[in-house]
Amino acid sequence: PKDLEALYNLGKEKNIDLNTIKATIKTNKYQKKRVTEKFLHLLDNDIKNKKIAILGLSFKPNTDDIRESASLYIVSSLIKLGANLNVYDPAAMENFKYVYPDIHYSKNWRDCVKDTDACIILTERNEFRGIDLSELKTLLKSPVLLDAKNIFSIKKLKSLDYNYDNIGRNSI
Repeated sequence: PKDLEALYNLGKEKNIDLNTIKATIKTNKYQKKRVTEKFLHLLDNDIKNKKIAILGLSFKPNTDDIRESASLYIVSSLIKLGANLNVYDPAAMENFKYVYPDIHYSKNWRDCVKDTDACIILTERNEFRGIDLSELKTLLKSPVLLDAKNIFSIKKLKSLDYNYDNIGRNSI
């Protein structure tokens, strides 16, 4: 997103129409809203006072960069809707604390998800890819999961009776 914005602004400076870039930027912004909408749907739009776990705060794995991260938009939206948040990212939490100092930061993914009502995966870190879904299910109050990065097997989620959704994959 940062590169697309820079390219689009350069095009504007040079009076060059970059409609495809503009459309891509618009689509990227919509995706953040879509993640929130899908998550609310999983919870039947009942999120007030729910305890939500968010795994992944950075823009991409293996970085502490939160600029343009979907988590900034999603955290803001969930807070406005009255959710209580536990978050974890092994690299990006210090940067995120500057923006959101008053949410709960966990030491690891297990502490983050323990006794929460639902979980969202927002960064495709290898640490999250390695999560045992059976263990995750035992830690959550209820097996509600939005896999926004498509790191988990739909077949496995189904076999464990998760209430789940993802972005861009058929859930069947």
